[in-house]
Amino acid sequence: MKNILTFAILIFILQSCISVDETEKDSLPYYQFTNDELKKLIIKSDIGDERIYKNQDNEFIKFIIYKSQIEKSLFSTGNFSSSYSSNHYYYDSQEILMWYKEGNVYSSCKIKIIKYPEGSNYQTQYPIVGTPKFYGYIEFPIWNGFNKDDQYDNTIYINFDLPTISMKVNEKTYLKVRIFESGKSAILSPSVPTLMENNVNKIYYDDNYGIVGFDDINGKLWRLQ
Repeated sequence: MKNILTFAILIFILQSCISVDETEKDSLPYYQFTNDELKKLIIKSDIGDERIYKNQDNEFIKFIIYKSQIEKSLFSTGNFSSSYSSNHYYYDSQEILMWYKEGNVYSSCKIKIIKYPEGSNYQTQYPIVGTPKFYGYIEFPIWNGFNKDDQYDNTIYINFDLPTISMKVNEKTYLKVRIFESGKSAILSPSVPTLMENNVNKIYYDDNYGIVGFDDINGKLWRLQ
């Protein structure tokens, strides 16, 4: 515990000492959402809003939103050997965080959409230049997708080039739905015993409403209420 506290204090001191050239920041490139990309963002929810999913057996999973924001951010890097941070570029992002077990980060679902310079090299280029890339990902806590390095890697990359379909859920039609499948049939035990098992292998994602449904390996079809 003492070592953790010492490390936390060190991080605080390091961040406090980092110097930033405000004039330099004004000249940095800005990777901003285009009008077309803004149409692919999730309609903003309020903190405390609930997203309830119900299956055909009348079982429920309830997520509570604890962060929801769209913002312009500064990407910078620094290290322990210097008090100066390197500022690279500004970028737009949207981030939504919600959890099904309040206060437990391992039950958290993250949806993040960002604009960044693809093909850039932070070591040799200054300021950073690259091809503007509109990119997103989902970290879903009960997803059964995994890779060879980390069986608990629950990241789903949002491919905005995939075709969309319309999908009717509880009398509401969602017009821009993308389907993601893990291609896995395994059920993973949770990293924390009190949480749900990772058994979801199909997600229905709408550009403007986020996750509108998901299917699990047991044949249960969960849909947004």
